[in-house]
Formats: sequence, C-alpha cells, structure tokens
Amino acid sequence: MNLKHLTDKSLLIDTKKLARTEREISLKILHHLREIERRRLFSDLGYGSLFDYAVKELGYSEPSASRRIHAARLLTTFPELEKKISDGDLTMTNVALAAQTFKNENILDDNFKKEILAQIENTSKRSCEKMLLGFSAPTPLPKEKVKVLSPTFYSVHLNLAEPTMKLFNEVKDLLAHKRMNQDEVIRFSMEAAAEKIKNVKFKVNAKFTTPGAKPCTKRYIPSIIKKEVYLRDKGKCTKCRGTYKLEYDHVIPYARGGKSNADNLRLLCFSCNQRRLKN
Repeated sequence: MNLKHLTDKSLLIDTKKLARTEREISLKILHHLREIERRRLFSDLGYGSLFDYAVKELGYSEPSASRRIHAARLLTTFPELEKKISDGDLTMTNVALAAQTFKNENILDDNFKKEILAQIENTSKRSCEKMLLGFSAPTPLPKEKVKVLSPTFYSVHLNLAEPTMKLFNEVKDLLAHKRMNQDEVIRFSMEAAAEKIKNVKFKVNAKFTTPGAKPCTKRYIPSIIKKEVYLRDKGKCTKCRGTYKLEYDHVIPYARGGKSNADNLRLLCFSCNQRRLKN
C-alpha cells in the first residue's frame, strides 16, 4: 500500500480513525469469545477450553489468547468497560493484567475492582504493572550473582531500585546517538563516575569524552553554551518534551548565518529534528 499521496493531515486523520476501528473490532472479538464460551461451542470443535480454541483455531499466540479471554470475562462483570476500551482510555492489555491480578490475589469486591480499573486508565503497560504490584503479595528479590562466562565476559544479575533504573534509562537516552549496548552504557557511566570521584577526592584533572566524539569545527558549540541551553530547555525536546536522542539545533540554520549562541539554539530530539528538516 502506497500512502505517499496523502497529505500530512489526511494521514493523521486516517490513522486515528483506523485506531478506533481497530479497538471496535477488538471489542467485537471479545463479545464473540464471551458468547462462544457461554455456549461452550469450542467443545463441538474438539477443544477442551476457550483458550485451546483461541490458540489452535483462531491462531492467537498464548499470551494474546489469554489477554483476550481475561478481558472478555471482565466485560461480563463490568460492561461499562466497553466504552473505555472503545475510547482508548483502557487498553485490552491493561484490562487483562487487572483481571489476572483479581484472580491471583483473590480480589472479590466489585467496588474495589472498579477503583483499581479507574486507576489504570490512560497508563502504559509498565505503569499498569507497577500499580497492580501494589495489590500483590511482596515477591522476594532473587539473589544477586555474578557468573564467569569466559575470560573476558561475565553474566551479572542485579536487583535495581526504581531511582537507579530511572538514572540508567536517562543515561541510555543521553547516549542514544552512540548506539551503545548496555555493557557500553554501564562502562561509560562508571568511567565518568570514576573520573569525577578522582577529581573531587584526589584533585586529578583527567578528562573523558564520549566514544566517537568529533573535534571542534567552526560550528562548534562551547560547553558553557550547551549547558545554558540544556538547563533552559530542562533537558527535553522543545517540540515533544521527549528525552531520547537529544540534539542541539540551530533555529536559524548555521548555513544561513545562524550563530552558535544560546538564543539561536534549542534542544530537539532526533525525530523532531528530522521532521523539521523535511519540511
């Protein structure tokens, strides 16, 4: 399918319509699954359960089948969820996660279930999982361990607290341009931390640079200007407020006489910068 003839506006409108249609079709499938289970029609086809029917007859993966069945059953108890799913306020994945939590934790009170469902509206899967964990029994943390894989590689299992994980993801975003794997991100971070500690503790004036750093050119942006722009823009893309693959962009292009000063610089993520260049 070639969509190059569509205007930007038409493409966005069509995609939004298709997303709504997709949600409506998903709801119809849930209703059909619920009715098939009520009639136990899967037995006529030789399947022992609705799950087997969904996997073997309909071709869903096991996780997809499980999500749909859990969501379909929850709709029976809370038909008002249908509009929330149709409007996009609740995703099928989050509804299924909630249903699984209700079952695993033996949550029977319908009013309590409604409160939980309201809390997971308009949340990502990760946020939903984190929220639902608050209603689950605490899980013991697995033992931390280091395993030697070869003379030059180790396998390390660590349990990271949420603030540590946030910092790790922030560093990954800041280094996204370098296309580093997780080992390289950790090594770079540790090298940077070691240099900083040595400078503070031992007054060592060692410097470090990111791998592949380019030498200064005429359009070079001084570090003090970069810091000013970064702080002014709060370390986020000025268009979408994202933090992934941030770049310093000249408002008036350098090729047209734009200067590398704070007034003519802004933070843009790679995606927004590429979009700007195409317009």
